[in-house]
Amino acid sequence: MRWWRGTRRSQVDVVVVGAGFAGLAAAQALSDAGLDVVVLEAADRVGGRTWTVDGAGTWLELGGMWTGPGQPLLSALVDRYGLQSFPQHDEGRSLLVESGGILDDASTDVRWAEVDRYVAVLDDLARPVLKDAPWQSPGAAELDALTLDRWLADEVGDVGVRHQLEVVLTELMCVPADELSLLTLLHAAATSGTLAAALGVQDGAQERRVAQGIAAVAEAMAHELGDRVRLDAPVERLSWNDDGAIIDLPDGAVLARHVVVAMAPSSCEAIDFEPVLPMQRTEAQRRMPLGSVVKVCAVYDRPFWRDAGLSGAVLDLDGPFSHCLDVSSPDSGLGVLVSFLAARAARELSDAALGPAASDVRRERFLERATRWFGSQAAEPVHYRDLDWSSVAGVGGGYSGVMRPGAWAEAGPGLTAAIGCLHWAGSETASEWTGYVEGALSSGRRAAAEVLAART
Repeated sequence: MRWWRGTRRSQVDVVVVGAGFAGLAAAQALSDAGLDVVVLEAADRVGGRTWTVDGAGTWLELGGMWTGPGQPLLSALVDRYGLQSFPQHDEGRSLLVESGGILDDASTDVRWAEVDRYVAVLDDLARPVLKDAPWQSPGAAELDALTLDRWLADEVGDVGVRHQLEVVLTELMCVPADELSLLTLLHAAATSGTLAAALGVQDGAQERRVAQGIAAVAEAMAHELGDRVRLDAPVERLSWNDDGAIIDLPDGAVLARHVVVAMAPSSCEAIDFEPVLPMQRTEAQRRMPLGSVVKVCAVYDRPFWRDAGLSGAVLDLDGPFSHCLDVSSPDSGLGVLVSFLAARAARELSDAALGPAASDVRRERFLERATRWFGSQAAEPVHYRDLDWSSVAGVGGGYSGVMRPGAWAEAGPGLTAAIGCLHWAGSETASEWTGYVEGALSSGRRAAAEVLAART
């Protein structure tokens, strides 16, 4: 594997900025078309918002980790590289926690039935939303001005159902309900097929996993691209016009006829563009910040919760860890629980808020909750690891960029519109599975097609 660390002065047909799935997909398509391509990645790894690490005898995914039906690009790559996938564990009783107690099965079923009913209402509202131009959808201005908390207050009379919907939906989007426009939520539903699919395990977006982590797909893509991928190569300054660009790096420069910037819109703010980008693009970058999420992984000597007939799945409405799943790999025998801090909880327990002891504080808080869910055995993991994505250099949040309420009309068109030699990719720019690996792949291919069309 010959990835360059650092850079050298060079001239190429296309520079791709970012070696996440969007950038790698763009580079593959352009390379396959015969163009000379280089991928510049600031980090020392590929995969963007996916990241697999060792976890004391098993592998842990600190970022994106699931796939499901209706994601053909990712499925094709898994097959292409001979990788294996397996079902997300979903057998046993799931827990719903509220007001300090675990609801009985009958109450849980009734509550989820009501939640599902409102999810279906939202899916009905999402059907007219235009996936590639949500700001042009019927009633877009009104939907974009309406925040989720206001919609819930107006539409959902039962306090418990309302709170459960808020917890589920704000964890999906990683922003508080008062910072999430209904249009943004409906757009996410439309690009995922349905909101039910985005939230679901069986027949949903969390149905399957890739052995050794979904980042293994990115690693395989990068391996295939070989020395076209340059790590530790942060783009600091990019001078552009209609004819090409000069990309300044810490130890040199690269000249290119075209540039594909494959990053979250807000991450592009770290690049000094010369001349300054047009207003629509700068609005897209400034008004679509990434969400707030901390991911927690706890490893046990075995998945002991299964002995009690539990699936490991928990929705805890008391927080701060609202969601838990059993993500044990089938090849290790170890038990792994994954949980999340999302939206306001992630901000309150972030690295920035808690300082150097942040991970220790989060560990204590998580194990206290896990012990309530699964008993005293949950208090003694053999390994613990968490990651505050807001602290990851070059990323600054997750899972995806979320347009601020009222911003779609002004900022939306700037997400994908080419500017001179500049083309834009990244999962936020996708019209299918926005915010997912599948969306990132499709966005990279779209940007590559734009480059090829511009050369004819």
